[in-house]
Amino acid sequence: MRYERVNYILIGAVILFLIFLTVGTVVVPDREFSENENRYLAERPKLSVGNLIDGSYEAGAEKYLSDRIILRESWVRLMSGALSAAGTKDVNGAYILGDGRLAEKISPKDFDFKRYERNLEELKKLSDIAEEGGIAFDTILVPTAAYSLREIYGISGFFDEGKAMNAAGEILGSRLIDVSDRFYGGEKLFFFTDHHWTSRGAYEAYRRYVSDCSGKCMPDYENQKLRVVTKDFRGTLYSKILLESVRSDEITVPEYIFKTEAEFTVGEETYASVFFPNRLEKKDKYEFFLGGNYDKASIRIPANEKKPKLLVIKDSFANALAPYLMEDFREITLVDTRYFRGNISKLMKDGDYDSVLVIYGIGNFAK
Repeated sequence: MRYERVNYILIGAVILFLIFLTVGTVVVPDREFSENENRYLAERPKLSVGNLIDGSYEAGAEKYLSDRIILRESWVRLMSGALSAAGTKDVNGAYILGDGRLAEKISPKDFDFKRYERNLEELKKLSDIAEEGGIAFDTILVPTAAYSLREIYGISGFFDEGKAMNAAGEILGSRLIDVSDRFYGGEKLFFFTDHHWTSRGAYEAYRRYVSDCSGKCMPDYENQKLRVVTKDFRGTLYSKILLESVRSDEITVPEYIFKTEAEFTVGEETYASVFFPNRLEKKDKYEFFLGGNYDKASIRIPANEKKPKLLVIKDSFANALAPYLMEDFREITLVDTRYFRGNISKLMKDGDYDSVLVIYGIGNFAK
């Protein structure tokens, strides 16, 4: 009889818990944006005969409930802690590595190789148009931390990044600046808690872009006088697992960059700097660089009137790179094709540009 009572109590507790989750998730007002994850949350799916038949309603409802469940961050933290304690390295799309470092996991099924190759072919067409107009054209595909650090941390399960980079070289030829060798084993070139490269990583790519010591020799990053702008950055990968054992990142920038006078224009607003210290008070401190992402922005450097003009076709990896480019150009136009809906070819031909630089994380480029 006593065991039956215990069973009833356990069943009742489970039922009450499920009622709490259901009612709490329904009652709590919907949030549109998660600052912790730096993304918009899934919207409630619209019910129709069509999306019921094709299964999209079920998939949308599952994503919506996953995003909106009450105390969601607590459940994420609990799950991550349990999996980490069990020795699991791969948690919620992030690798948990041995020294408090995280790395983004992009599996073979997440990387659409056919789309990636189509995008490369389209990029080649754009580069042909540029070169017909006498415009220099270069592409940097940023390696992932997981692939670059795979041997140090003994991780696997990601897409074949070497094959992807080789395909880019075959299609783009000399228009690809392959920086993979610089990033192999480069622990300080990637953040511990974010999928982006550090300012040091961006600097290494910049050195390769300006041809190392061919006409201009850049000093090593550690030989620069550096300014630490924050010691408390926890990025997008931390938001996936929310474990306190993950170490915080520093953001450092060479001091000389801050001395460059520049006018940074976004829409109708013009700022006196490409750095935004107020963003360091937010969760996404990577927005210190350029203040975030925009469809189109421009940087004008008054002291460089005799230098060339650059168009950058980009994702957010370019944000940390752009400040270094101010050394070499009089004007830099930044176009993020995730948001820009204009005609890139027309912009390139009509803008009187001397050079075009395409810069994307290799995972993003396949999307």
